[in-house]
Amino acid sequence: MKNTQNRAVWSVIIIIIVFAAIALVYKYGVSTSGTDGGSNTSSNTTVFNSREEQLVKYENKEFGYEVSFPGTMGAAKSPISLIIQPSYPAASTTISDATIEVTSVYGKCPTSIGMTILSTVKEKIRGTEFTILKGSDGAAGSYTELTTYRAERNNICYQASFTINSKRSDNPVITADTKKVIADLGVQFAAIMKTFVIKDAATPSTAPYITSVTPTSGRAGVTVTLSGYNLAGENDVVVWIINSQEEVGYLGAFGKTSDATKIAVKIPAQVCTTQVATGQTCPKFLTVTPGAYSLFAKTATKSSNIVPFTVAK
Repeated sequence: MKNTQNRAVWSVIIIIIVFAAIALVYKYGVSTSGTDGGSNTSSNTTVFNSREEQLVKYENKEFGYEVSFPGTMGAAKSPISLIIQPSYPAASTTISDATIEVTSVYGKCPTSIGMTILSTVKEKIRGTEFTILKGSDGAAGSYTELTTYRAERNNICYQASFTINSKRSDNPVITADTKKVIADLGVQFAAIMKTFVIKDAATPSTAPYITSVTPTSGRAGVTVTLSGYNLAGENDVVVWIINSQEEVGYLGAFGKTSDATKIAVKIPAQVCTTQVATGQTCPKFLTVTPGAYSLFAKTATKSSNIVPFTVAK
């Protein structure tokens, strides 16, 4: 009888312990480690607590990917990028700002990160192999640390970067508290990247896309180079200029060429407000005076992004 009672008591104790363990896991999340199919680095997977950490999903249909982040973090969304502002105890650290930026562009990913690269590893996340580059840049009274994930698929470069800037007039720039916060924020960034999914159905757009303008300013008469993707094709790519009153001017039409990544176009002192063929008379001109303008490219059915240009005096 006594043995039966003891077994019953121990059974109750074991059940209580099991339920307590489950409750702790449910409350604080689980961290597991291991390798992820074909990756040459170990993969630490932090699972966000869906009950206490409400996740927000960002889906980019143009480039065919999605990523989730805690709703407690501030974020700015656009058709091209997602900028996340993680929170941190600024008062006890020398951190001036911390930013996560997720973006994509057509073409190959760059190999540099604009600072000294400290390490380069590869990790497979949800079927996509990312190259992870870490770098830092230090100067008197300042310090920058960068972690960048990059992957290529269907002629698209997917990139997510986490940048931390630390500034202080005296030394050390990186205090013990700052190091701990940087490490904690790095874990949050890695957890966000575990939710990054590039959909197999994603296909590159045929719309023109401008990545840069060189130079970014100049007097009327200057020739500028637009760099990007899909800037040439079977149909003409037409380049336009827009002033601050949203008046447009025609800069030229460019047909099929061997290089669809660059267009050289002149910014004249006067531009026609409509597209005209060579030899045709322009019905109305727009005078290009000094000030802020925008440039964009357009095909018969699709327009590029708009990039700024300044006409100097």
